Amino acid sequence: MLQRTIRTAIKAQGVGVHSGKSVKIFLKPAPPNTGIVFRRIDLDPVVEIPASVHHVVDTALCTCIGYQGQSVNTVEHIMSALAAFSIDNLHIDITDKEIPIMDGSAAQFIFLLQAAGVVDQPVQRQYFVVKKTVSITDEQSGAVATLSPFNGYRIDITIDYDHPDIPDKCSNAVFDFSLTEFVRRVARSRTFGFLSDYNSLRKKGMALGSSLNNSICLDDAAVMNRDGLRFFDELVRHKILDAVGDHYLLGYPLQGFFKGFKTGHAMNNRLLLAVLSDPDAWEIKHANELGWNV
Repeated sequence: MLQRTIRTAIKAQGVGVHSGKSVKIFLKPAPPNTGIVFRRIDLDPVVEIPASVHHVVDTALCTCIGYQGQSVNTVEHIMSALAAFSIDNLHIDITDKEIPIMDGSAAQFIFLLQAAGVVDQPVQRQYFVVKKTVSITDEQSGAVATLSPFNGYRIDITIDYDHPDIPDKCSNAVFDFSLTEFVRRVARSRTFGFLSDYNSLRKKGMALGSSLNNSICLDDAAVMNRDGLRFFDELVRHKILDAVGDHYLLGYPLQGFFKGFKTGHAMNNRLLLAVLSDPDAWEIKHANELGWNV
C-alpha cells in the first residue's frame, strides 16, 4: 500500500448547497507527504487550508475547515471519495468558500477521480490505528459515537427520525470499507433534509443552493423527490458517506470500528478529537507494520 495521487489534473463546476454560488474546483496532483490541501485561489494571496480534523471550524449541517481566517465548507463528500480511492496527496483549488454539492452525493467526485486516474507514489502509506475504545455522548440529543480497535475499517450507523417514511428497517446500516463497496453501496446516496426546516435555514443564509436536484427532501408524510430514493435506506447510507469523509480528516486512512447512533458532523469531529487527546488510544503505522505486503 503506497501513497497515491491523481495522474492528471481535472476540473468541475457546480453550486454550493448553502451559498447558492457557482464555484469551480480544480484537482491537481501533489508530491508525496503533501496530504490533501484545499487552496482558495479566489483570494490574494492564495490561502491554503490542510484537510485536517484540527482545522474543523464549523459542523452545522456540513463540515467546514478553516485557516488564517478563511474557510472551505462542505468538504465531506469529496473527502469521502478521496478516501475511497486512497488518495493521500492532492491540491484542490477552489474559486469560492464552498465545495459544489453536485447531485448531493459523492458519485460525481468518484467520476472525476476515475477520469483523472490514480497513480502510486514511492512512499509507504501510513494508517491511523485505534488501540482502545473511546466513546462520547451528547446528553441533549442522546447521540452516541464510539471508535474501537478493529482489523479493518467498519462503520455501523443508526439514525432515529420520527417520520413515517423512515421505518426502523431503513434506519441502520453496517459497512465494511473498500472501494468496490463504497462505489456500489454508498457513493450515490444523497444528502437530505426536511421541508419543515427549509425556510428557517434560508433565513440563516443556509441551503440557498438546495433543490430537489441535489438533495432529498421530506415533508411531513413522504419523500418529495419525484423519483423517490435511490436505495430503500439511502438516508442512513448517506450518513455513512459523511462519516467516511469526516474520518479522512485524520490525515490517514482509519483502522477501527466506528459505531454511531444519531451522529452527524459535530459528533464525528468530537469523537476524533477525543481519540487524539488520548495518546494511548491510537498510533500511526506503516502498511508493512500491519502485516500487509507492499
